[in-house]
Amino acid sequence: MKKALILILAILMIAASAVACNSAPEPSASPSESPSPSPSPSPSPSPSPSPSPSPSPSPSPSEPPPPPVENPAYVDKNGDVLRVILFENALEGIEASEQPLGSDIMMGYPLRTFVNYNLWFDLADKVAITSFADGFTLEEEMADFLDKYLALEGGSAPIVCGPTQDKNWAVWQVGYLGFGLEAVFTMSGREELSVLDLFEAVGMKVADAYDFVCTDGYTHKIAAEDIPDCMIARNDGRIDGFVPGIGEYTLMDVVAIQVSGLEQPDVRVSRITVFENGAIGLASSEQPFGSDKRVGYSVADFAQKNFTFKPSEDVTIVASDGYTATEAYALFVEKYICLQGSDAPIVIGASQDKNWAVWNMAHISFGRDAVCFMIGDSVSVAELFEALGMVEAASYNFACTDGYVHNIKAADIGDCFIEYRGSSIDGIVPGIGEYTLMELLYIEPAG
Repeated sequence: MKKALILILAILMIAASAVACNSAPEPSASPSESPSPSPSPSPSPSPSPSPSPSPSPSPSPSEPPPPPVENPAYVDKNGDVLRVILFENALEGIEASEQPLGSDIMMGYPLRTFVNYNLWFDLADKVAITSFADGFTLEEEMADFLDKYLALEGGSAPIVCGPTQDKNWAVWQVGYLGFGLEAVFTMSGREELSVLDLFEAVGMKVADAYDFVCTDGYTHKIAAEDIPDCMIARNDGRIDGFVPGIGEYTLMDVVAIQVSGLEQPDVRVSRITVFENGAIGLASSEQPFGSDKRVGYSVADFAQKNFTFKPSEDVTIVASDGYTATEAYALFVEKYICLQGSDAPIVIGASQDKNWAVWNMAHISFGRDAVCFMIGDSVSVAELFEALGMVEAASYNFACTDGYVHNIKAADIGDCFIEYRGSSIDGIVPGIGEYTLMELLYIEPAG
């Protein structure tokens, strides 16, 4: 009997085990054998009809597809440069001089003058100097770089030279100079340059269009999609722009390429020169003034000796009583300034109409350069700044004719004056006791 019961129990246990195995889930497939997922069931209780294949819907007008990139060569390198200037075509009024490079002598153009004449925007702290030959780039402190020169001819030119340039660290075949929002490129040693390559090299800002500007002021607008077809190249002794849409013509003496519509910021005075001290060392000459003869200093000679910026097209002459006159620089530069007589300072010369001469001139603005005259015994520097619209800065450098420079914080400008001390015109500033800044030559923002 016991054996029968044990046999029955064993049969029941085997049956239960078989049921359990049949109800267990199938094992998951291995990653290499994953089954294709089945579609989720429709939430509708009734089966959905099989949809017929249809093309993908077109985007709605409110969601247009992104436009194709027309200038992929430099769009991925969208930089900050708004304006690029051709060095060789921007040298008007800038003269080269003999400069050392190691034991060699080269003819170099002063970089500070070039920058002051041509660049519109504030400079970066450092300049990037890049060779067009191998792409090597060297960064240098801007303040140090501006004291040097750029030679366009000679071994390894274009090359930076000057008394402070170490020959062993000079970049050969300089092709590009990055100053921040602006860049400069050279064509010496090159016959042609693709504008697309130029944009990539300097980090030009991507825009819808660009303005090509010539030395005579003519401006030609080029759409971004046409930039790959543009070239800067030598042509009949010039360096011109070759662009589509103008047939066989070229953009003669192209000097700059800039984001279309870019405008020069308002020009503010950045240096004020005391005329009487700036004229020291200049020869005076007798000049006509109506039917009279008077002695004066050449405006052209004074500007060449003292100005650091390119003069604006017009000069503004202000008398001590506030009377103001404006004249084209091209005419004014041919005249002379007389410092003697009850109506002096006054402009004289063969081309000066005596009846229209401004008497007792207080100051003249030439753009970023300005000059002031000693009217009376004392001139307030704060009032001079306000009258001329001096650029704001944290501090200002007061420079004397012997090269000595004294820095004054902006907060102390109200305590500064220009005054006669005997026969000398000096700077009177706080912090130096009873001393004065002898023969104060100019005032400019520090840095």
